[in-house]
Amino acid sequence: MKNRVHLWVCLIFTVTSCLIAPAAAQEPQILTFPAVAAVTETGRTLTFTLPGATASAVSFHCAGLVEPVTGNRINGDRLTFSYGQKKVGPNQVLTLNTKPTGKPEPDSAREFGLQITFLPSDPPGEYGGIIEAVLHDSTEQAERIPLWVKARVLPWIKVETASVQPFARPDPVLSLTEHSLEINEPVKVFLASNAPWRLYLRAGMAIPDQDRSLLLHIKIGHTGQGGEEQKTLLVNGPSQLVATGPPTVVGDGLAPANYWTELYLSAFLADWRQYPTGNYPLTFIFSGETINP
Repeated sequence: MKNRVHLWVCLIFTVTSCLIAPAAAQEPQILTFPAVAAVTETGRTLTFTLPGATASAVSFHCAGLVEPVTGNRINGDRLTFSYGQKKVGPNQVLTLNTKPTGKPEPDSAREFGLQITFLPSDPPGEYGGIIEAVLHDSTEQAERIPLWVKARVLPWIKVETASVQPFARPDPVLSLTEHSLEINEPVKVFLASNAPWRLYLRAGMAIPDQDRSLLLHIKIGHTGQGGEEQKTLLVNGPSQLVATGPPTVVGDGLAPANYWTELYLSAFLADWRQYPTGNYPLTFIFSGETINP
């Protein structure tokens, strides 16, 4: 009988503990940043309040934000906390202005700012992390308040060309041989992205006979690297996939080599005698898209 009494006591204690623990835990204040596509280094700031009427200083403890699926991080040194004109990083003490003489209102609060610096190399994803705000008062007592920070980084891509209408230039850009009409100088394409990407190309030409199938042969590759890819495009046809690659940006991307990847494209028309004579500008239209990892 004694054993049965002890068992019931243990069960009651366990159930009571489970019921009390969530009520005692403090719900974190949620700070949600607007989604950002950081094509360049970009700072975003969000304001929040803390019940620090009697506090003389505050510090914020945070290891950074993490994307839970990929494990990518926004390190804590890219977070800045502000109060008025004062700014500090994580784990640094921020001194607060003293309140006027007299007893402060129990519900009075102070306004703070949190800035996150996003880099163009930040991979897309849903980042989050807990910041612990520690309020210190004159009696050396501390109040700890959790803040849940959420930030969404969007995928982005930029495509630029060094030549918009390569075939519209006069000689000597074009080279006419017995069998083909070729570009003497390859077209340079600059592409930047924080995610895996695809590059598409559409070729357009105003020719008299729109029903004629005009085939354009191209070669595309990376500058300074081998392994050209050869494609055949139907002029005035749909866009066609011509290249793919990984994210291009490293760090803050300030140096061009840490931001862009450079591709080159050469093209020629075979059996040019079968097409009507005349001057017909041929334009290249490049477009890009990001790929979900």
